[in-house]
Amino acid sequence: MRVLTEQEETALVRAEIRAALLRLCLGQGIGLDRVLAVAHAETAAQIAATFGGDVPADCLRGAADQVEHLPAVADSALARAVPVGRA
Repeated sequence: MRVLTEQEETALVRAEIRAALLRLCLGQGIGLDRVLAVAHAETAAQIAATFGGDVPADCLRGAADQVEHLPAVADSALARAVPVGRA
C-alpha cells in the first residue's frame, strides 16, 4: 500500500466522515441536527483529550468567527429562487 499525501489523507478522512454522517441520517433515520450536534461535541471532546482543552476552545472560537454570519440553506432559499413570470 502506498503512502498517501496530506491532501489525500484529508480527502479520505473528509469522505469517510461524510459517509458516516449520511449512514446515521439515512440508514438509521436519525435527524441531521442531532447527528451534527453529537459529531461536533465528540470531535471537540476528542481534540481536548488529545491536545488539552485550550486547543479545541481556540479552534471553535476561530470557526465561530468565520461562520456565525452565514445563513442556513433553508434561510437562503428565497435568495436562490429563480424568478418566474413577470412583475
